[in-house]
Amino acid sequence: MTDPSAPPEPPAPWLVRWPARVVAVLVVLPARALWDGFGAAAGLVERFWDGVVTRPWLAFWRFVGRLLRPLGRLLRAPLHWFVRYVVRPAGRVLDRLWQHLVLTPTLWLWRVLVAPFGRGILAPIGRALRWAWELAGGALRALGGALTAPFRWAHRTLVAPALRWARRAVVAPVRRALREVREQVRRALGGSAR
Repeated sequence: MTDPSAPPEPPAPWLVRWPARVVAVLVVLPARALWDGFGAAAGLVERFWDGVVTRPWLAFWRFVGRLLRPLGRLLRAPLHWFVRYVVRPAGRVLDRLWQHLVLTPTLWLWRVLVAPFGRGILAPIGRALRWAWELAGGALRALGGALTAPFRWAHRTLVAPALRWARRAVVAPVRRALREVREQVRRALGGSAR
């Protein structure tokens, strides 16, 4: 038998190393292999995208830009003239046509037809709905008062007087007795009475 005063022996090293190796082989190595595989696949996709899509696309548009730059310089003055003397005046004309052929008649129709319709027909409907809402609210208020009246009466005539009597006849004397006992205990123990 072992001596109880002797320090405990450390566990055998294989009891610690063996489960750690099992976890490493069954969990850590497959996870690391998947991680490395995903990283390699992502690198291949990035290289493919960069080499097949991005660089040729950028090179194509650089080439097109170099080809079109002289054309742009050549067309700058005529386009400036076209915008200044054709597009802007046409925009002003279209703006005036819009105002005089669309907006003004629409506002006139609003003032002549829609607003009076709203004032003449929709406003009385709104007033009737408000009156009905207020009437329903008054009816519900009266119904609530009628339903709560017996409970208020019971509280006023039965519960409240019983509670007042219990406070005067039971609670107040008990409270006075407790105060008196507390005061006598304080005096007996040498404390000052309040």
